[in-house]
Amino acid sequence: MWISNVRYFAPTVQDQEKMMKELDQEDGTKNEGHILIVPYPSQGHINPMLQFSKRIISKGLKITLAIILHASKTMGTKIDLPIAIETISVGFDDGGSKEAGGLSVLDVTKDLGVIGAAFFTQSCIVGALYYSVQKGLVETPVPAVQAFSVPGLSPLSVSDVPCFVAGVEPYPFLLDYLANQFANIHKADWVLFSTFDKLDSEQMEEVAMALSECKHNFLWVVRAAEECKIPSKFLEEITPEKGLIIRWCPQLEVLSHPAV
Repeated sequence: MWISNVRYFAPTVQDQEKMMKELDQEDGTKNEGHILIVPYPSQGHINPMLQFSKRIISKGLKITLAIILHASKTMGTKIDLPIAIETISVGFDDGGSKEAGGLSVLDVTKDLGVIGAAFFTQSCIVGALYYSVQKGLVETPVPAVQAFSVPGLSPLSVSDVPCFVAGVEPYPFLLDYLANQFANIHKADWVLFSTFDKLDSEQMEEVAMALSECKHNFLWVVRAAEECKIPSKFLEEITPEKGLIIRWCPQLEVLSHPAV
């Protein structure tokens, strides 16, 4: 199985054969599958995909991370994880601007007959918007003064959309790149999104009530701008022995702690 958060990726035939041969080799370890992770070739995407890989490894699966040669040369930290690292050439190994071609990871998965999943780090709504732009369902730039419709969503205004769609981004060609991620999305066996939103006062009250009534200790991270939404009665009743409310925490360290 392949999981990728990048559209344009054109490994050579030799790279494909080499990776598939190594994926097929048994290393003597018991595992329930082997997944090839192909991140967008920049540090800001490689690190989150490494964290994602940790979660997959914890489920008993084997991971191989495929990164381009140029990205491997610029990585400043050693990956101290049970992850196999493979480097691939996409035509700009020395940081040049030569284009690598138009094949996508999903095209490669279909050619090789393996399962492919597209992993998007932006929210599902942003993905729906880029998809609609790519399919010609939404024209850009969007109207500046009136609401407009996106299939499956409530009416949106220009302040609700990314700058690429609003037409205020100084690099308009990036919109084509972002939208074209969805040109062959129908080939994906799975599509994974990250969805988030700010909690309103009523939702914050519901969370506070649940924490108050549960029989477990808790650590609740609330940004300073959101603290005003925490019910005052909840703050008065909660003791340090029951729970702790803070503005920030090292999330990965907390989530990996044995107590959690």
